Amino acid sequence: MLPIRHGETVQHVRWVRDDRNAHGRLTPVFADPQDIENTGVDVPQATEPRDGTSNRQIVDLVLFLPAGTRVNSRDQFIVRGDTYEVEGEAPALSNFFTGTPFLTEVKVKKVTG
Repeated sequence: MLPIRHGETVQHVRWVRDDRNAHGRLTPVFADPQDIENTGVDVPQATEPRDGTSNRQIVDLVLFLPAGTRVNSRDQFIVRGDTYEVEGEAPALSNFFTGTPFLTEVKVKKVTG
């Protein structure tokens, strides 16, 4: 599978474990961000409430990572300077006829407000 020729560089922030903070609550621990080049970034889809009182905005993206990239559901991605959470599962898949790996498709979401 060829890389995306005009893709972007995004940063993959892997979830490592949960630690307890001073109040006994679990808090995630992440590894240092790692660059992933030649990533396809879909057009963002933004939604926001129309009630006039809420300031919440949700932005959804789909990332197309190099074939075979492994992603945990608790990982994060930094895209164009904004941090996005992985939504759902993103398994590395191969074509069941040829064994050729597909690009890893990852749905990510950013919620503000």
